Amino acid sequence: MKLKQYLTELAMKSGTTTDVKKKRGFHYNAKIILEDGTQWFFNAVNDPGEDNWNISFWQSELAGPQEIKDKRKAGLQLFAAVEKLMRDFIKWGKPEYFYFSGTGTSRVKLYNTLAKRILKDGKYEKGNVPVLLQGAMWNFVRK
Repeated sequence: MKLKQYLTELAMKSGTTTDVKKKRGFHYNAKIILEDGTQWFFNAVNDPGEDNWNISFWQSELAGPQEIKDKRKAGLQLFAAVEKLMRDFIKWGKPEYFYFSGTGTSRVKLYNTLAKRILKDGKYEKGNVPVLLQGAMWNFVRK
């Protein structure tokens, strides 16, 4: 990673708060509040008896209409928060399998970056990925 990119990412982390709401058996839920006040949710749900976790994150509709003022900055902050929560979730849950999916060119690009960072730790490898009609899916298996 280039130094300028690293420093930009580091600066984006400062204005974001994460609040883990639940860490129980089959659920890991957290709320993300970006510097501009927009709210997002991070959710990991375990398929009972399968140890196969579905990871998702989305913008809160409960907070009413939210305007993202600086999309680039908000995107970097959200990515940093999701990466942090993903690492915390993996450390907490030590899942055998987990997966996430996404659509849209920019999201797929972002999720590819997240997947590379997860694989870089060396604890997980790529799992079998089903062919989707739209978007992409990333599966991970504990080594």
